[in-house]
Amino acid sequence: MGAIDLPGADAIVVRHLMSHTSEGVPGSTFLYNGNRFGELDKVIEGVTSRTFAELIAERILQPLGLRHTAPNVEDAESFRHAGLDRREFIDNMAHGIRGEG
Repeated sequence: MGAIDLPGADAIVVRHLMSHTSEGVPGSTFLYNGNRFGELDKVIEGVTSRTFAELIAERILQPLGLRHTAPNVEDAESFRHAGLDRREFIDNMAHGIRGEG
């Protein structure tokens, strides 16, 4: 897997996605785009035949005993790899501060 095809773009390689230089002329300008960065999931799955969530849980979260960290809590399938109770995890998450007014 050498390039990722995104609509309206020249050939974009992994380096461009990782460095946030995949927009415009690939490699020329830094521009953060979380959706494009998310395309790296496809690269990981293409190379390993496993999801990013599976690999994160297996290689980082479980060996380090990170019981308060999980892959994408908003995606039940990804979260499942953490081996944690999702409802309890969500209930214990920090919540943003709401301003008055």
